[in-house]
Order: sequence, then C-alpha cells, then structure tokens
Amino acid sequence: AGIAKLTRNGKTEPELMEQALGMLRAMQATPEGATRSVMAVALGRLFQRLYAGIDVDQEGIARIRQESKEKALVLLPSHKSHIDYLIVSYAFNEANLPLPLIAAGDNLTFFPMGPIFRRAGAFFIRRSFAGDALYPIVVDAYVRRLIREGYPLEMFLEGGRSRTGKLRPPMLGLLAYV
Repeated sequence: AGIAKLTRNGKTEPELMEQALGMLRAMQATPEGATRSVMAVALGRLFQRLYAGIDVDQEGIARIRQESKEKALVLLPSHKSHIDYLIVSYAFNEANLPLPLIAAGDNLTFFPMGPIFRRAGAFFIRRSFAGDALYPIVVDAYVRRLIREGYPLEMFLEGGRSRTGKLRPPMLGLLAYV
C-alpha cells in the first residue's frame, strides 16, 4: 500500500522496488554462527579482564527463556556505552538463548567493524528518516518480518549515546514499528 502511494510521485513501482531492495541490503543483519562464536570467546576474555564478574539475574533469564517460547522478544536496555549491547549478547549466549538482532546506527557501518557487526547480528538504520518516504516503509517491513520470524530484537530508545554518559530522551520511532 505504501509503495502504491509513492508511485504517484513520479517513480514506477519497479524503480521503487529496486530502491527499496538497496535500502534493505544496506540495513539487514546477516548473522553467522562462526562470527558469533568468535565474538563469544573474545567477549568472554574481554569481560574477564575488565570486570571481577558479571552478575546475571537468573530469574530474569528464566523468565526470558519462557517468554521466548511463546513470542518474539523486544529488549530495550539503556545505552550508556557500547558495552551495553555486548553484555546483553554475552548473557544470552551464556544462557544458551538465541542472540538478539541489534538495531544500530548506520554510522557504525564503517570498515572493518561494519561487516563484523552485521555478521554478529546488527542491522543498521539511519538516525533520521526525514525527507525519504520510502525508507520508513522499508524499516517497518523489515522489523515486522524479524518479529514474525521470531527473532529477538534489541533496540535503544535513546537512539545513541550522549557525550556526558547521561541517558538521552527516548525516540520512539523504531518502537512504533514493533
């Protein structure tokens, strides 16, 4: 329905579909088991060096395990540092839970980290959708497909980290697609 509306604005449906597929390729996660396994080992070693231990709420993990049997999970942790999403993935891996796909800003697509993040489960979205009527349709369709297929999703309502370490006000756009 959204694409039909856009065809009235000068582009043909095949042109819009080609443009949408390009947006999807730039956005989508391509999780690979090998990359995730290497990341698990690397994170385990990193966290052993950085922290005296990681305290995981086992009752919470049990509740997540139960809920994940019945529905897709959407995780909304705070985002004070880049360690936040790494800790969540590490805890899920240690509990033998499916690793979440993580919404990341498209500023993180730089080489060599972008391809690694993508294979580790990151999907990249623009910080602003303004001025592009097609992009929100593509994001909405992608997020809905991930939920329909049962992928756990992790997104940060602040949209990014602040320079001061304080949480930013929430931006609810991506959550609206959920």
